[in-house]
Amino acid sequence: MQKITIFFSLLLSLFCFRLSAQNHVKWETHFDAATSEIVVNAKIDAKWHLYSTDNAENLGPVPTYFAFPKQKGLKLQGKIKEQKPIMAFDPNFGATVGYHENWVEFRQKVKIKKIKSIDFTVSYMVCDDAQCLPPIEVPLQVKMN
Repeated sequence: MQKITIFFSLLLSLFCFRLSAQNHVKWETHFDAATSEIVVNAKIDAKWHLYSTDNAENLGPVPTYFAFPKQKGLKLQGKIKEQKPIMAFDPNFGATVGYHENWVEFRQKVKIKKIKSIDFTVSYMVCDDAQCLPPIEVPLQVKMN
């Protein structure tokens, strides 16, 4: 029985590793005290696209979405901003969509009071010219300076 449990644990670990290896986006966060903004940088693997926050959901690709849970001492100011996306026809969806390649920065202006860190999530999907991976949600944290 113990061997079966170990086998399934190893199988689950390999499956989780495979999913994380297919992530194709590395996320970094920091707080810009001068502008009072949460800054989120996404480094995107070569040949992959990360979709814009402004894409309509009915176009096909899942737009990148940041979820900031309500937290005492935190107030969001406006919507998250991103660098100008590439607008192009995407053969995966048969529509013109906005996406980013290689690297993109997102910024969320905030008002904070007595907060040491903010936990939030980003939901997104990535595609290359031949395939799309299922949407993924990644927990992020930014520490205040």
